[in-house]
Amino acid sequence: SIHSLRQSIAALVAADDPFHPLFLTIFSSTVRDVSLTYRNEVRLRKMTPDKIAKFEVDPIIRFKERGKKAIAAIATLPGSARADVARGNVKAMALDDNQCAAIVCSPPYGDERNGVSYAQFSKNMLGWLGHSPNEMKEYKTLTLGWGNRVRVAPASPTLDAALNSIVNFPEAVRQAVAFYADYQVALGEMARVTQGPVIIVIGQRVLRDTVFDNGAITAELMANLGVSLSEVFYRQLPSKRLPKMRKFGAAISKETILVFQK
Repeated sequence: SIHSLRQSIAALVAADDPFHPLFLTIFSSTVRDVSLTYRNEVRLRKMTPDKIAKFEVDPIIRFKERGKKAIAAIATLPGSARADVARGNVKAMALDDNQCAAIVCSPPYGDERNGVSYAQFSKNMLGWLGHSPNEMKEYKTLTLGWGNRVRVAPASPTLDAALNSIVNFPEAVRQAVAFYADYQVALGEMARVTQGPVIIVIGQRVLRDTVFDNGAITAELMANLGVSLSEVFYRQLPSKRLPKMRKFGAAISKETILVFQK
């Protein structure tokens, strides 16, 4: 069971063991695999009783499978490879100017209420990893656009056009402005701490049946910072996911990969 796996890791792998984070990562993936929730949707939903009755995934077997994949992946890494994981606030990074050689990231497509709720999808894993409900609520407050503080929309013709299309929905406008205002601050921090390329993978979002072209908006926000766009690529999303997502108004067929250079 999941509980037995968690107890075994705690008993057999010391917290200061260099492999402890690896075991927790494999465990977290296993929790997601065996959770009684639907996959490939933009909202977390519990399976219906008939689906639960047919859902047969053994946590121990899945943990073993995940572990084997992790071992195989690690074997392909350079011997000098090193990863340091730290939680921080992208709107105020604890890094010096030009400290990073490059940044590769996939920012959230929208705020927690109207975009993909990352906090929602993480809560099962975080709970099993020992994070309290209060801690999880605090994490949500750190997301882009959170709170009722009044913000001003950053300069972006593409964003302005989208906001004008939903002008009859003032709360939706407020939430969109809050997200993109925070997003501009976050992009500014990424540009500040990076001396090389900033690579961003992002998809469009749909709000009140209006498409917000996040690729174009991101390019315009980076231009505000004096950071030029050097290349653009597109990644096609699996079509089998789209029917499940359409009822949430979030079905977008591709993501944009933007390469910026200071």
